[in-house]
Amino acid sequence: AAALARAAGDLLGDAGGGKKLNQSQLVAILGALTSREPLTAIQGPPGTGKTATICALLKLAARGLADTPGEDAPRDGLNTGGGPASGPRRGVTLLACADSNAAVDQLLEGLLRI
Repeated sequence: AAALARAAGDLLGDAGGGKKLNQSQLVAILGALTSREPLTAIQGPPGTGKTATICALLKLAARGLADTPGEDAPRDGLNTGGGPASGPRRGVTLLACADSNAAVDQLLEGLLRI
C-alpha cells in the first residue's frame, strides 16, 4: 500500500502532457486501484480532469500489473494462455470505455501523451 501511495504521489507531478493531478483526482485513482470492486466509473462535468485522471490511472495500473508476478502470467510474455510463469505479468489487458466516439478519441489522445 505504501508503494502504491508513493507511485500515485509521483503522478501528482505528471499526469501526462504536462498536466498535474489534484487531490481529488489522486483520491479517485487510489480508490480505483485499492477497491475490491471489479469496475470503477470516473464521471463528472466537462473540464474537471476526467481524461487526465483516467490516463494516470491506466498508467499506474499498467505499471503495477507489469511488475506483479502471477501464476496466470504466460511464459512467453504474450497473452497466449501459456500457463504459469515466474516472471513479471505481461499481456494483461486493461479496458477503458466512454459513452461517445469523441470521448474515446480524447482518452486515446491523452494516453498517447504519457
